[in-house]
Amino acid sequence: MRGFLGIFSTGMDTFSQTLNRWHIIQAAALADEAHEKFKHILLMAEKHNKLHGPLILVGHSYGADDQIRTARYLDRHGCKVTLLLLLDPVTPPAIPINVRQCFVIYKSHPLTDWFPALRGVPVTAVNPRLTKVTNLNVRTMPVAFHESSIDHINISANPGVQKLMLSVVLHVLQRWQIRHNYPVKATTLIHNPRFP
Repeated sequence: MRGFLGIFSTGMDTFSQTLNRWHIIQAAALADEAHEKFKHILLMAEKHNKLHGPLILVGHSYGADDQIRTARYLDRHGCKVTLLLLLDPVTPPAIPINVRQCFVIYKSHPLTDWFPALRGVPVTAVNPRLTKVTNLNVRTMPVAFHESSIDHINISANPGVQKLMLSVVLHVLQRWQIRHNYPVKATTLIHNPRFP
């Protein structure tokens, strides 16, 4: 889910195209304004047994906040979310208990983070024993890419962030496949020299 008005989160399009091109998982990029309709579509798909495999919700900026709201809506209807992958959430509600794992990639800006726009902040879980939350602040934690040019607008399109997002999704898929006795295929892509 892209951020406000779906204008600046170009990395969400790139990420969904990568997931689809490599047949990792079926993905779509949506504007955050679509989250109300999207959550109802997901619920109907779940009720009619049309969701096969893990449910992974990804969002940037206000789109990240909206994906948390989508997860909260699904929680009220008994639907599980395998992974909530968030980039620079702005005003995030607490992560609900139906989310198994939440991974947040954000960049803090100490002088301006008090203002609830164009920022990234960590999240908390309603129940940390039921939801594993990882908050990764690329400004203060060691990462395998240069973070100096990353800001709120371009974090989703940064190649290093894209690779990190991909590794998180592949790791979660591998664990889900093992837990559900599915053939493990996703991890073999990491060793493919043509893989991004």
